[in-house]
Amino acid sequence: MAELADVWVHVGMMVMAAPAVRVAVLVLVPGVARPGAAPPGRRPVGLQAAHRDQGQPCNEDENDAHRRSLAALRAIFEFVRTRLAIFAIIFFSTPTYATPTPTVSPTPSPVASPVPVPVPVPSPAASPAPAPPPDPFHGGKSISGFKAANHVTFTFDDGPDYHNTPAILDALDAYNIKATFFVCGYRFGGKSETAQKNRETLAEIVKRGHLVGNHTWNHLVLPQQQEPKLSWEIDKNAELIERETGRYPYLFRPPFGSLSPRIAKALAKRGLTTVMWSSDSADTKKPFKTEKVHKAAIKGILKNSGGVVLFHDTHKWTAKAIPLVLADLQAENCRRLAASEPVIEVVNLDHFFIPKVGGEPAPSPTPEISAQRQAWRSQLETACKVASARND
Repeated sequence: MAELADVWVHVGMMVMAAPAVRVAVLVLVPGVARPGAAPPGRRPVGLQAAHRDQGQPCNEDENDAHRRSLAALRAIFEFVRTRLAIFAIIFFSTPTYATPTPTVSPTPSPVASPVPVPVPVPSPAASPAPAPPPDPFHGGKSISGFKAANHVTFTFDDGPDYHNTPAILDALDAYNIKATFFVCGYRFGGKSETAQKNRETLAEIVKRGHLVGNHTWNHLVLPQQQEPKLSWEIDKNAELIERETGRYPYLFRPPFGSLSPRIAKALAKRGLTTVMWSSDSADTKKPFKTEKVHKAAIKGILKNSGGVVLFHDTHKWTAKAIPLVLADLQAENCRRLAASEPVIEVVNLDHFFIPKVGGEPAPSPTPEISAQRQAWRSQLETACKVASARND
């Protein structure tokens, strides 16, 4: 117990150093001296003081016993008071800590799973479109049609002409024949009603599988033209033809067949193939009669065993002569078939094309051309059988 009391005393002495503790001791412990208070030893205590106050004599033994009792009580009181004071000091000096309120962590709201955005899969790089094959008539030698070797082709100049060209197209279709039309820009360029109708005729020419060539814009004598007029005549017409047909015209026929070294050089620079003729139908010469055109054309074909025949699809006598020419040619071929002779095959200009460099005559025809030739041959044989049966 004494050891415990000493511990409390030492604890009290240590905490008495703080000013706040000293104040608490002064309040709670009366025995502690306050500034200005009388010393406790000067107060009259014991029985002696009591008897003196009552005016009675005091017995020394009683007084001593009484004094010892008081001392004992005081000691006990002081002990208890000291312990209480120390307890109070410790109690009030111990910092109190507020019980921390538990922090409630906010419950995270469920995060919606992001909707997967489809990542575009890069498509493989598109292969560049294959370059179109070179035009079969680009930069060839001049075509004349001589030495045709039993092959003939029909060409028509100065159109298109919506009055006469459609009848010629119908006649060619009747015999399954493809031809070439050399057109002039002044006829179908512009906004006039005539130009519009001629453009429609040009579209019909292409639709039926015929070739289109450049015959200049105004049909002028080229050796008489200087730059820039010469280039304009050639290039302006080529531009218009390409716009209307979707194909640049590498086939070129000079108006009146008029050429010179300067003109030939200008054409070669553009990669054009010049097309002349071996037989003239004379449809631009008087008298302008159907029968004359008919006979002139057949005479030239037979004389040259084919070749390139010149017509103009702007004349009505020519439009009327074409069916007669084709009928006579078919009759001649039927005779040759019956006699086992080579026929005069109707072809297009591809048969006469010869490249300027390293080329050979009559290049291999495309599948389309081969099919067309076979169709013409089959039709010829059928017509000959019908004609033979009729004659019998």
